[in-house]
Amino acid sequence: MRRDSRIAATPRTCRSRKIFVDGLGAGSETKRRAKAQQILSTMLGALTFARAMSDADASDAFLSQVRSQVLRELKEPTKQ
Repeated sequence: MRRDSRIAATPRTCRSRKIFVDGLGAGSETKRRAKAQQILSTMLGALTFARAMSDADASDAFLSQVRSQVLRELKEPTKQ
């Protein structure tokens, strides 16, 4: 765990991030780790935000947009 992190990473969080990093394939580990953190943060933030929305249809539409964006990001090759 890095000392400059604002939030302490738990072993479970580290394992989840490692799964994403390993699944992103080619590219440097630093770039893959950054991409994995971005994807995980986007997904967790979207879920938190969607749960706070009072309109179920708007919540579903929002989650659908985020899902599409994350899938597009996964298809993009990780830069070296």
